[in-house]
Formats: sequence, structure tokens, C-alpha cells
Amino acid sequence: MKKLYSTIMLLTMMVAALSLTACGGDDEDEIDGGEGGGSSSGSKTLVIDGKSYYCGSLCHLSQTDGNGMYLTVTAVEDIRFQTSGHELVIVISPSKVSQLSVGQVFDYDEMRVRTFRHLNEIVIDSYNWKGVDGNIVIKYIGEKEITIQINSLVVKSKNTGVERTISGTATLYNSLHDSKGNVLPF
Repeated sequence: MKKLYSTIMLLTMMVAALSLTACGGDDEDEIDGGEGGGSSSGSKTLVIDGKSYYCGSLCHLSQTDGNGMYLTVTAVEDIRFQTSGHELVIVISPSKVSQLSVGQVFDYDEMRVRTFRHLNEIVIDSYNWKGVDGNIVIKYIGEKEITIQINSLVVKSKNTGVERTISGTATLYNSLHDSKGNVLPF
């Protein structure tokens, strides 16, 4: 009986230790952004109309057919279940992205808003929003990612006149590739 009691106590202590280890760091807002200036998907770095969001796993940049660039920013409420939040897709013209550099600024009138939507909304028509104020600054360029700073970018619905303000940082993963499918450097 004494051996059974010792075994049960040992198992109870192991479960308690594992529970405390798994629960450590509950405050997701305190997770550091990591190396190189890139923001982590573990911290809330985006603000839309005053509400904080995480940069979702679908944040990326890709090439348009005319060699411009799509900046796709997903802002999610819960990093584990990325089903609620917003998606913003901005198109930067080819003449503005021929040579990306840290510190480069894209003003609202140098970009087109392809999409601004709730994640659970199906977009029928693209380009129903337009930029009316603010800018985007390139803060960091790495081998496989780029970090942008969105400075009070105001987008306005052409249909309803509703305006939304987006601010914060987002790390976008590189999806730029050549005609042979090779990933291009920034």
C-alpha cells in the first residue's frame, strides 16, 4: 500500500508540474516580437478602429501579373482559431516596388485597396475600398520576410462611405517568384 501511495503522489506531482509549465506565460500580449525587427504572430501588433489584433498566419506579399506587389495583411482576434478578424489586400504599382528598401514609404495615393473584409465575408467585387489617408513604411527586409509599419491608413468603402483606420506592424512572408517558380529576393 505504501508503494501505491508513493506512486500516486509521484504521478500527482508530475501532473501538477506539467500543468504549471503548460500554463506559464498566459498573457499572450507579452510575447516578444523576436529577432530582426519582425513581429511575432504571438503578439497583438495591429489595430483596426481602436481594437487590437494579431497578425495572422496568412500575412504575405506576392507578385501581381504586371510585377507590382500585393501586401496581404490578416488581422485575427485569436491566433489559435484564425476565423474572426479582417483581411486587407493592398496593391502597390510596379513603378513603386522596383527596388524595395528599408525606410521606403508608400503613401495612400500610391496604392490601391484590392480587398478589405471580415474574414467570414465573401468578397464578390474587388477594389470597393480606397485609401484616403496614411501610409505604409518598410521597417525590415529579411531573407524570407518583410516587416511593414502601417501608419493610420484610412480606407473608405466606395459603396457605403464607411471608413476604417488600420495601424500597427505586420510581418509578411515572401511569396514573390519568377516565371519559373523560383522565390525572388527582395
